[in-house]
Amino acid sequence: MRKRWLAVVMCLVIGATFAVSLGCTAERSATAVASIRSDLNRLPDDVQWVLGLDEPSILYEDTFPPYPTHP
Repeated sequence: MRKRWLAVVMCLVIGATFAVSLGCTAERSATAVASIRSDLNRLPDDVQWVLGLDEPSILYEDTFPPYPTHP
């Protein structure tokens, strides 16, 4: 019985040590925030790419009115 409790306590201590050693530091938090922000900035482009809106439609024709304005 004591061996079982000792094993459970040791597993909890090892797990807590592992969690604390890999915990959120300020640097990791900053990296995660930067990654999330860059992903959110790219989200509209990704959605347009998935929907196929990033390229002109094959149905678009320059010769029909209104004519495109060229500089």
